[in-house]
Amino acid sequence: MLRARHSKSRVSRIDVREITPCSGYARSMTWFFGALVVVFGVTLLGFCVWSVVRTDDARRFVGLFASSASAHYKEQFARLIAGLGLLGNSPHMRFSTFFEVLGWAIVVTALVLIALPWRWHHRFGLLVIPLAQKYVIAYGMMAGLLGGFLIYSTVA
Repeated sequence: MLRARHSKSRVSRIDVREITPCSGYARSMTWFFGALVVVFGVTLLGFCVWSVVRTDDARRFVGLFASSASAHYKEQFARLIAGLGLLGNSPHMRFSTFFEVLGWAIVVTALVLIALPWRWHHRFGLLVIPLAQKYVIAYGMMAGLLGGFLIYSTVA
């Protein structure tokens, strides 16, 4: 038990279990995860605008996905950061269950892709990337919707 002084100079006992020594740490982690989610959302919104304004550049960018081992691992690292940000911030977001499930889906698929040979991801990309390039504006619009939804759910 700890002693605490109150306004009328009475001394009372405080249960140690009521004190949260890492509340400052927890608060800073909440801000950190929230910032990660907002950056993720802004990135998706940026891709949305880019896909409309500079469609050919956006097509080339999408074509770079899984094009090399370096690109593959950079993609998965970025996905892990975004997924962990969602997992860490989902309890504080609107639609928290949805974002927790989305965060787990992103993290688990990123870990699976890290564990698999990158050439498998490359082969899969050869099938999917041409479709994403063909519909890059629609792809960008969907990314923008998700980005806006992420930001709204974080700051609301």
